[in-house]
Amino acid sequence: MNRADVEARLHAGGTLTDLDLAGVDLAGASLAGAVFTGVSLRGASLCGAHLAEVVFEDCDLTDADLGEATGDFAIFSRCDLTGARLKGASLRSARFSEVSLVRADLTAVQLARATLDRCDLTGASLRGVSLDGVTILSCLVESLDLTNASFAGALLFKVDLNTATLTGTTLRGAILHECVLTALDLTGADLTRTQFAGCDMANVILERATLTQCGFQGANLAQANLKRATGTAVVFVDAQLRHATLRGARLPNSLLVGADLRGANLTDADLRGCVLQRVNAIGALLMGAALAEADFSYAEVSRANFTGASLDGALFHGAVALDTVGRSVGWIGDDVELAAAERRMKGVDAG
Repeated sequence: MNRADVEARLHAGGTLTDLDLAGVDLAGASLAGAVFTGVSLRGASLCGAHLAEVVFEDCDLTDADLGEATGDFAIFSRCDLTGARLKGASLRSARFSEVSLVRADLTAVQLARATLDRCDLTGASLRGVSLDGVTILSCLVESLDLTNASFAGALLFKVDLNTATLTGTTLRGAILHECVLTALDLTGADLTRTQFAGCDMANVILERATLTQCGFQGANLAQANLKRATGTAVVFVDAQLRHATLRGARLPNSLLVGADLRGANLTDADLRGCVLQRVNAIGALLMGAALAEADFSYAEVSRANFTGASLDGALFHGAVALDTVGRSVGWIGDDVELAAAERRMKGVDAG
């Protein structure tokens, strides 16, 4: 079947079913609204074709060329686009469900508000692509190239980014839920308003990152590097920060309720006004930390080291503090603020 036959069939009924159109030339064709079911378009040329609201269901588009095609609101369901070329295509608000995009070239594709659900993007390229508002659900992204891509406002759910290339990638304002980012290097990244709820970020590098209004609720940040990270109103509620390094971090007015800070290094950190209620900070290092007005109510701070920390106005109501160190001479020691905090913990007038 050639191009003329395809256009005639579509003009007559708008649906093509169980046909072999491998290698057909449909470049620039107007196929808007067409329905392809069980059709082989393997190696076909759809370059520059008009594919708005087209439905591809159970189709084989392996090695097909959809470069510069216009497919806004198109639907791809259970299709094979392995090795397909979609460079420069417009696929705004398109939906991909259970689609193979293995090694597909998606360079410069426009995917704003598109949805990718349970797709395989192994080895695909999304270099420089704007994924603003895109929803990515339970997709495979092994070795996915996201160099200079933008995820502003995107939603990612249960996506393992461990092997993806994120050089120059923008995650500002993105929502990541239960994703895997272990040991990724995000040094200096601007993560303002980015949410990492329930994500596995063990050993991640966030040194000098901007974290204003960033959310790590329930995230695993064990042994993470947050040295000199900055930001206000950062949320670490119920986060795992065991043995994490926050040395010199500037995170005033942040929320760390229920966080696990056992063995964490917060030396010289600025945590003024932070809420650390019910944190487990056993053995944490807080030497020289700015903790004025911080709230450690019901926290566990046994064996923590507060040497040289500023605790003016800090609250320790109901906190547990056994063998806590201040200026290396014990919890009370010769540090006036530590002594005042200790008296507050015992319910004694600090004045």
